[in-house]
Amino acid sequence: MRQPSPHAEPPAAEEHQRQVTQRTFRLEMWRAVPTGVLETVVTTFGLLIAVQYFEASVLMKAVLRSSPSLGLVASLFLLPFLLRLPWGLPRVAALLHFTGALGFLVAMASGDSAHGFIFGMSLGLFSYAVQVPLLTQIYNDNYPPHDRGRLFSLTTLARAGAAMSFSYLGGRLLGHELSWFPLVLSAFAVCGCLSAALISRVPGKRPSRRRRRLRKPTFTSMRWIKRDPAFRRLLASWMVLGLGNLMAMAIYVDYLADPFYGNPQSAATVALMTGVIPLAGKLLFIYHWGIWFDRLNFYTVRVLLNSLVALAILLFFIADSLWVKGIGMFLHGVALGGGNIAWSLWVTKFAPARHVTEYMTVHTFLTGLRGAVAPFLGLYMVRLIPIPVFAILCAAMSVGGSMIIAGNLRGRRKSGQGNGDSPTPPGQPAEPGG
Repeated sequence: MRQPSPHAEPPAAEEHQRQVTQRTFRLEMWRAVPTGVLETVVTTFGLLIAVQYFEASVLMKAVLRSSPSLGLVASLFLLPFLLRLPWGLPRVAALLHFTGALGFLVAMASGDSAHGFIFGMSLGLFSYAVQVPLLTQIYNDNYPPHDRGRLFSLTTLARAGAAMSFSYLGGRLLGHELSWFPLVLSAFAVCGCLSAALISRVPGKRPSRRRRRLRKPTFTSMRWIKRDPAFRRLLASWMVLGLGNLMAMAIYVDYLADPFYGNPQSAATVALMTGVIPLAGKLLFIYHWGIWFDRLNFYTVRVLLNSLVALAILLFFIADSLWVKGIGMFLHGVALGGGNIAWSLWVTKFAPARHVTEYMTVHTFLTGLRGAVAPFLGLYMVRLIPIPVFAILCAAMSVGGSMIIAGNLRGRRKSGQGNGDSPTPPGQPAEPGG
């Protein structure tokens, strides 16, 4: 008689997990609309309004562009305290969403004060970034490992559709009358509240056991850099690639909107180039990236994304034609779709299940460090060196990120297979393939 696998879940537990997955996915699909609108704050409208309405200084633009990254850095210090609240992870995330909405209201109420606008927008972006490790842990707990990438890609697909639609409408609105920007900010505040209400209803585990673990020093999570060689190598790759990519991304809106570069475009054109076109690329390919993330060696996916990033940067900055720049932004969107999935979920392929939050906290902390520095480097660098040289430097860093992990491309099994969601002996790092 065939014996059941000792690792198989009981039918009742399996049914409960299925219900949790379905409820999480349903709420995340609803939440995709407001979060899609909120994505346009950092990709388009925050910097566009700062440049064309407030004529913000380089320092102000850099502060605004780096505020999400500062939130990622702060997550390492703030989450241990937030997780001591007597709530589940989704409600802690909802609190941060409400704080972000408050920031947008402050920006809207600031009138013609550039400093008030920068402060409010930065507060909103900072707050949303802090909760990123929480979302990764929720997806790890609530989505099955064999289907995680696909489910995440479907919600990202809906989010991209909402962002593309709002980029077009908001661009048309500001193109008609730039002083109507408070209407755009009010939409961000409303969407922040809607997102908070929806995520608070997502099933989540009580943090009692996590709170006991988080009494350790804040930097305890950093031990995985030393213990896990594959994790360390990938972090190094992300650092090189990410710094180049984030420097370029900090310039996209500014390059099209600021008269400093010689040919400023209208608000509608800037929104089209930096919002609608890249989101169209993201929309068309995001589902395929989700499937590839589930099925392919992670290193292969990462190298493909790095190559697209490098090509997009070169086309956008070196070409004179807006059409060619548009192709570059489309490729940037294609890479952005896969990059969102890879960035948000890759630790679930490498980390022991109970340590996903720790791995993700390290990853977000280091992302925040480079993201806080990159806008300052990029915005000041383009005033010192020619744009083509800047573009080649950023593209070369993307290629360099691939070279760091090139030796893992011929791995015999998919990275993280059998690790990220299976028990690992205490003190042992996950052993990714390759």
